[in-house]
Amino acid sequence: MGHMRKAQELRETLQDPAASASDKEFARRELRQIIHFLATQKKTSQDPNTRAVKRVHKSIQRLCDHLARQEPGQTAPHPVAREFAGYIAEHILVPSRRYTVARRGANVRVARGELARHLVFECPPGHRWAVRV
Repeated sequence: MGHMRKAQELRETLQDPAASASDKEFARRELRQIIHFLATQKKTSQDPNTRAVKRVHKSIQRLCDHLARQEPGQTAPHPVAREFAGYIAEHILVPSRRYTVARRGANVRVARGELARHLVFECPPGHRWAVRV
């Protein structure tokens, strides 16, 4: 029996006027244990593809941070590296964030459709990309 179904049965016992005091106390203890157990469990509701997308997104973000960073002994980041980091951020990271699923309490829109939880590349106008396998 699932935890949520068991918890619902325990709640019904607590609300049942015909249930004895000992049954209600037992239901109360069991319900507290279920709530504690569920609160301490790691949430693994993401599928492997979503986890992979998050890891790749974080890696791309770290790459951009590294490219835009000033190297020791230099007065500024290398202009080509900084420009490339800006290109990646503008055409991969920002479009991908538009289609993320909002966290609870976050002040962002929830993306719907097939682009949610995916990396997105928006090719700038006039640019052409080709992939050879």
